[in-house]
Amino acid sequence: MFNLLLQFTKLIFIGNDVSQNTKDKLNFLIRKKDVKLVDTFSSAEITQALGKERKLVSVTDSGFSKAMIKNLNEGV
Repeated sequence: MFNLLLQFTKLIFIGNDVSQNTKDKLNFLIRKKDVKLVDTFSSAEITQALGKERKLVSVTDSGFSKAMIKNLNEGV
């Protein structure tokens, strides 16, 4: 099922405090996909931004993901 979701995923936010094993598994799954992986934020920051406890967030909207990447690169 996760591979099906990756077909539509453009950007993934993953908490920088998740285990290295989790990061390695995710990197393995997205290695041939055009998916950006952002680990700038902690799980607590992701949870606070969403209002729900999450360690990983998948963004499927290409326009939103491009805007987020642009803002992250600019330091906004």
